[in-house]
Amino acid sequence: MTESSELPASVSPPELRFVLVRTSHPGNIGAVVRLMKNMALTSLVLVRPDGGREAVLSDVAVARAAGGAALLEQAVIADSLAEAVGDCDWVAATSARSRSTPWPVQSPREFIDEIESEAGLTPRRIAIVFGREDSGLTNDELQLCNRHIMIPANPDYPVLNIAMAAQIMAYELYQMMLRWQPEESDAVAEAVPLASAADVEAVVSALTDLAVSTGFLDPAEPRQFGTHIRRLFRRAPVQRDETNLLRGLIKALQRKLP
Repeated sequence: MTESSELPASVSPPELRFVLVRTSHPGNIGAVVRLMKNMALTSLVLVRPDGGREAVLSDVAVARAAGGAALLEQAVIADSLAEAVGDCDWVAATSARSRSTPWPVQSPREFIDEIESEAGLTPRRIAIVFGREDSGLTNDELQLCNRHIMIPANPDYPVLNIAMAAQIMAYELYQMMLRWQPEESDAVAEAVPLASAADVEAVVSALTDLAVSTGFLDPAEPRQFGTHIRRLFRRAPVQRDETNLLRGLIKALQRKLP
């Protein structure tokens, strides 16, 4: 985005959250916390880190966190990625691997540009998800995300460690937030509420039940029904009243079924 690009200055900037999934080494958690402090990020959710809360607060993690050690105590521990991002309305997964199922893929800069261009539909809560050190994110976890971010790198060796990837994303987000500073005279308005990850999953579940009830879908052979529905909803911002409308329609149709 160029410096002359228009930002949705009349809309409050979004809340930003880093989510680390099944991190195995406490030093990596500490390193991410340190760079979060550097880039003014304060919200961290850890999905089932190896060693639990004890590892998060270990001497290794605290030493690597340096000036950001206080964020370790504030970190939230979740049992699943769905729980960690359920209240977020825009979720991005970072990964170095391409997937067999097509999914919207962006560079970090393209991801930021899209957020800044959605005037009036700016997400209220944005989560950036980082997967396991050795295997990244599963396909099921990826389906909970609106976008799949791949950081451009040497094709002969494109793999970044978690701290490197997190630093690049944190820097881009920090630059975005600096550009978001409204003029004192600007009135801050409420953004149009977007559907959260939990809202989308509720529609997917309701549509799946309806498809089975009508005989459209064989529960023994669901194929990729849920995957295709999620991909449809993740393609563009979806408003909460739109998912509420769909769920209401589905309930009405189910009442009409024998």
